[in-house]
Amino acid sequence: MDTKTKNQKDYNKRARKKYDSANYKHYSIKFKVSEMEEIEKYCKENNIPKNTFFRQVVMDAIRRSQ
Repeated sequence: MDTKTKNQKDYNKRARKKYDSANYKHYSIKFKVSEMEEIEKYCKENNIPKNTFFRQVVMDAIRRSQ
């Protein structure tokens, strides 16, 4: 890898990190192994990234409660 390509990749990482920290908040959740296996199976069967699945479920629950 040449220096220009490496520098561009480093810049992209820094830019992405800055974008993420400005636009997203992170939250960590622990699941039982059996629960996570069910979630992973569901996401794989429905071709949904786990992150997207969790956001959709949470936002749907919030909308229903309002």
